Amino acid sequence: MFLLPNSAMRQSLFRSMPLSSFSTVYVKGGPYNFVDGQKTESVDSNGFTNVLNPATSKRLAKVAFSGVNDVDKAVKSSKKAYDSWSLLSGFERGKLVSQVGHKILKNLEALAHLEVENNGKPIWEARLDIQSCADCFLYFGGIASTISGKHIQLPNNSFGLVKRESLGVVGGIGAWNYPLQTCSWKGSGETGKHLTCHPDVAKISFTGSVQTGKNILKLAADDLKRVTLELGGKNPLIIYDDCDLTNAVKGALLANFLSQGQVCSNGSRVFVQRSIVDRFTDEFVKATTQLVIGDPLDNKTQVGASITKTHAEKILAYIKQAGAVQLCGGERIHMPKPFQNGYFISPCILTNCHDEMTAVREEIFGPVATILPFDTEEEVIHRANQTPYGLSAGIFTNDLRKAHRTSNRLQSGTIWVNNFNVTPVELPFGGFKQSGIGVECSTAAIQCYTQLKSTYIEMNDVDCPLYNTQ
Repeated sequence: MFLLPNSAMRQSLFRSMPLSSFSTVYVKGGPYNFVDGQKTESVDSNGFTNVLNPATSKRLAKVAFSGVNDVDKAVKSSKKAYDSWSLLSGFERGKLVSQVGHKILKNLEALAHLEVENNGKPIWEARLDIQSCADCFLYFGGIASTISGKHIQLPNNSFGLVKRESLGVVGGIGAWNYPLQTCSWKGSGETGKHLTCHPDVAKISFTGSVQTGKNILKLAADDLKRVTLELGGKNPLIIYDDCDLTNAVKGALLANFLSQGQVCSNGSRVFVQRSIVDRFTDEFVKATTQLVIGDPLDNKTQVGASITKTHAEKILAYIKQAGAVQLCGGERIHMPKPFQNGYFISPCILTNCHDEMTAVREEIFGPVATILPFDTEEEVIHRANQTPYGLSAGIFTNDLRKAHRTSNRLQSGTIWVNNFNVTPVELPFGGFKQSGIGVECSTAAIQCYTQLKSTYIEMNDVDCPLYNTQ
């Protein structure tokens, strides 16, 4: 998920605090759990994980895996808080939620730097991510007072009330590529399992891999928990020959190389109409090779470091084994100190690809775009849908009727026309098929976190055929 604000806001964020003010971000030694309004140590940890700076491989923190008692403590605290929180009006709750958004904005620069240290993405991109977090809290804080029910008139002056109530305690399991953003929308595997199985958790909202999502769904089925899953994708970007070529190239860059390609909604299957495939490919390669790889805290950097050595090696293996022509990139870039231990991969474009290639079928989750020529509208729609996933898709064309026809037939939860990877909080974001269940963002998300209660009010004597008078 990625939010691109308007150009004025974008320029403002690019001009934020000079980087000379921040050499490195010092992360204190914990504790890292936050329960009952305070930072707390794990009470039954069964191990630790080292959180590394992807750009340097230096350890930022040693974080404990939270066990059953940690999860139980957090859930009980949340359940207790819910008893008083649920008594507040929507307006009162909205004010408190909005305050969180303002707090994030006040600390945007510091949070963005922490995000870079934790994730390896460029600083300008991290600023946009943190801005989107604030937007999320401000949006839902703004609409909280509008969540209402219904009064339904029934015969003989009786009436019904339909009330929308929150589910209760919700467990949110986020993703490492947008850590703060996914927390705004909603640990270790064992910690997530404990959370999913806890009887006082009414719902689980998970962002991550398809297989983990399936495991969560199975665990949640034991007590019929509600579940929202935002999972992976192998998404199509369709470029018709009547498009604005420059905009299509820009769209392909946004669809493949934000956050080092570590974006679930990326459009890495780039379908290009055959009559323009050579021109498009030349321009795409030219733009890609001009991307600046470097220090994520440098405002000029456009491509940062892959999250870990293991993940970087997985990306490089996909490229090596693809069986395609490597037009550019796809290599580890060896950086000077202090980044010599970071895993920086040059953005890669593959051609001579076909639909059955592993690199075309499987989610690589790295900066790898595959070029796939097509001839007709019917053909490309069929090929675009030949995947078990359906998270997102993109279309570039100047023919609005063609855009409508294509978008109507694509099996994807989010479709961009003449843009890509723009996720305003006002629009629902969720996947079709194996890319997920339910949505995040927008008023539609409210339905995923609430349930309806119907109350019948009788205004007359009870009419009971079973009651016999003497």
